[in-house]
Amino acid sequence: MEPAAFPRSEFVSLPEKNREFQGEARGDHHTTVMMKTTEPPPRDYIVWSIFSLVYFNPCCLGLVALYYSVKARDRKTAGDLEASRKFGSKAGWFNKVSLILGVVVFSIFVITFITLGIKTYNQIRGQLQDNLHV
Repeated sequence: MEPAAFPRSEFVSLPEKNREFQGEARGDHHTTVMMKTTEPPPRDYIVWSIFSLVYFNPCCLGLVALYYSVKARDRKTAGDLEASRKFGSKAGWFNKVSLILGVVVFSIFVITFITLGIKTYNQIRGQLQDNLHV
């Protein structure tokens, strides 16, 4: 007889050990339940956040992204997938902004460095040519 609190469709039998079955020797009997999940697990972007923290960290956006990534992983571990998606989405957004700002700042630095290098090279070249003609 089944307990009244558990209808037949939700009742899952657990392994029964050391019980004699009809026509079988003593052994283990296991019931396997396979469940499919239709949704992929939420992303937490932890590796990208660490990369953003170490390499592209304008205005501490990499640190904020890492914070939300850790929160997303904690919520996923706790089983709260909706909160994990929310924190993961925020971490992804901060990572994208951090990457874009980091690339822009790095590009400005490279362009400035090249421009100043060319200007300095032309000045030195002009001074050397003036010294040779004198």
